[in-house]
Amino acid sequence: MIWAAGILCGGKDCNPFEGVDRKYALNEDPLTASALLLNYHIVDHFSVRNGIPALLLEANANQTPYSEQRLSTQKMKLDQWYAVPQAGPGVVKLKPHLRFTLAGRLRNLLFRGGVLKIQYKLRTGEVREVRANVLNSASGLWASPLLDNFSLQGQPVKSVMLTSNPSDYIRPEFDTDWVLVPIDSVQPAQVKMDTRQ
Repeated sequence: MIWAAGILCGGKDCNPFEGVDRKYALNEDPLTASALLLNYHIVDHFSVRNGIPALLLEANANQTPYSEQRLSTQKMKLDQWYAVPQAGPGVVKLKPHLRFTLAGRLRNLLFRGGVLKIQYKLRTGEVREVRANVLNSASGLWASPLLDNFSLQGQPVKSVMLTSNPSDYIRPEFDTDWVLVPIDSVQPAQVKMDTRQ
């Protein structure tokens, strides 16, 4: 199987997981993306047109069903930072149980739905923001490590925050589960702290 960077990729140094409309590809269809990473391994890294990165993947000899281990449950609010649990090898995901307000349900029915964003505060101090798929978020938002290249090594994430626009689209308080998905091919990168004053 070939996995190539999205249409927004302009060259060899792009983030292959950056999707259309500032969405994070691993959150668009989270169960499928995780199942692929669980059941395929990288055979080769190569480039396609304009140096765009791509992977050649091969199915593993044995099939691994998708599974997750619950790390904790937590009540959360929009617009607040929450620490990402530190766990063993694998991928930590956040599974928010979001509920639409009456205005949000009407908006979904009559117009285009609102926007859910997730902000990542990396251990380096950098903050990144992506749009998330509201309907697929219950299947798990990728939390840590945050991948931005096909090495499958990503920056560890210290905390995350969910925001919504408009503000009356989603109820501001919700329950969440933190889960660990045992994807061994995904590894945290070495953190390089900026020591300049």
